[in-house]
Amino acid sequence: MENSDNPSIEGNAAFAENAATIAAHARVQIDVFSHQLEPALWASPDFVEAVKRCVIERSRSQVRILLSDAGPLARDGSRLLDLTRQLSSSIEIRQVSSMHRDVDGEWLLVDESRSLIREPSADRVAHRDDDSRVTVKRKRDRFDRMWDASDVPPGLRRLHI
Repeated sequence: MENSDNPSIEGNAAFAENAATIAAHARVQIDVFSHQLEPALWASPDFVEAVKRCVIERSRSQVRILLSDAGPLARDGSRLLDLTRQLSSSIEIRQVSSMHRDVDGEWLLVDESRSLIREPSADRVAHRDDDSRVTVKRKRDRFDRMWDASDVPPGLRRLHI
């Protein structure tokens, strides 16, 4: 049964549009969990601009991006990676440790109560919630545990000379 306040979101374009909309509401924190930061989901100009506005307009904001596999991002790059390099004090990308590589799905957690979550399934349907502190807290607790055990992937490390 579908809740009209938490509609199902089908397809990559709809996911990307909803991600941009939710990110545009960020005041303090944006957390992204993704397998490989698939460009069709995370590289739309609107999403990247929302992330950029968040960190530029709010000095205490934080963006954390956690990936299962950073190889394609390191190899192919993305608009979000370019932004991370420009604003490295506010945006960080890490790769999960081997103990968390089996975690799958796509999560966007914004501040205390907004989320866009696509759990792994054959239908790849996502669910957006603009007012769910419980969902965000549960996912962020898991995100924090994975973040604490993660590291910057070798292909994304920068040399400071």
